[in-house]
Amino acid sequence: MLETSIPVTTTMPNQSNSEPENERSSSQLKELRMVTARKGTFNQNPLLSTTHTITCQHCQHSQSIVYLNSLKSGAFEVGKAEEIEVLDSSMPIESSEMEKVTPIIINFVCKKCSYCMEVRPVSVEYLQTLIDRPKPSGAMYV
Repeated sequence: MLETSIPVTTTMPNQSNSEPENERSSSQLKELRMVTARKGTFNQNPLLSTTHTITCQHCQHSQSIVYLNSLKSGAFEVGKAEEIEVLDSSMPIESSEMEKVTPIIINFVCKKCSYCMEVRPVSVEYLQTLIDRPKPSGAMYV
């Protein structure tokens, strides 16, 4: 099984990532992504189904996490939408543009020191591209 190490950020317990007016849409997005994950839509995605090792920044204790398990169980939050700069290096001359992303935030507590941490492995928009991707036809040609 492939394992990767993911940097984490720390957060204070009960820290809110959305404004009251966005709570309804955030909860709807969360519910839709959770239901979609339970249907198996993301099962074949290596980023989501691979075991990742996360190291506590407070005590250096390492523990494993599978993002897909958090999506299926609903143990995540939908963060506030933010704009990020995206570089396009597919052309001979690199260019950049601003894109809106809404992070999926997985909070967890270190099993050794109870330090609260968060990881933001993917965005709502990334999950939407997985949902919108055409399904394989099932027909195999030899």
